Amino acid sequence: MSEATYHWQRPGIQPLFISPTPWLHSGRIRGGITQLPGDSTAVIGCWTWVKRAFILPILIKRLNPTCVVEALDYELDGEELLAQVRAASVVIDCTDNFPSRFELNRASLATGTPLVSGAAIRWEGQVATFVPRNPDSPCYQCLYPDTGIEAATCAMEGVIAPIVGVVGTIQALETLNLLLTTGEGLCGRLLALDGIAMEWQTINLPRSPD
Repeated sequence: MSEATYHWQRPGIQPLFISPTPWLHSGRIRGGITQLPGDSTAVIGCWTWVKRAFILPILIKRLNPTCVVEALDYELDGEELLAQVRAASVVIDCTDNFPSRFELNRASLATGTPLVSGAAIRWEGQVATFVPRNPDSPCYQCLYPDTGIEAATCAMEGVIAPIVGVVGTIQALETLNLLLTTGEGLCGRLLALDGIAMEWQTINLPRSPD
């Protein structure tokens, strides 16, 4: 998430509403792009576990003081999730589990809000954009049917850190593409990265008749 938010705040996209996973180990912060000069790194380093919701707004404000950020220290669901998705111009999915992704997909379809989905695991990454108001656009379940079976996550399998950075950067670029209406972007396509072979692959993703 931090790699993506780093790029969203630069062009002044705001307000940013963030609903992160509640807890983050301080070592993960210090090892990533969120490490900043000044005393913030020293403060973060004093904590074994910290709440993402407390840290991300501080880091974003350090990069862009004019950016308006609202962060929660709990995960959204139900009517509250629908209300926030309805109020958003774009939803950016940085989660790492299928139940959350399917929930965001349902909220996107119910409200008509575009969804930029990113995933990273091991040496692989992928990004796709779903635009419910486009009659030809697929949704996330056109890519992965909801079977109710939990698949591997990056927390279970691990992920190479630069893969997360690349995926987050592409998501940020897709967000700008949607907000500025500069083109179709990845709507109807899946962009996949093989970090070992250093190859990109674009896969056409048709809308499921179901």
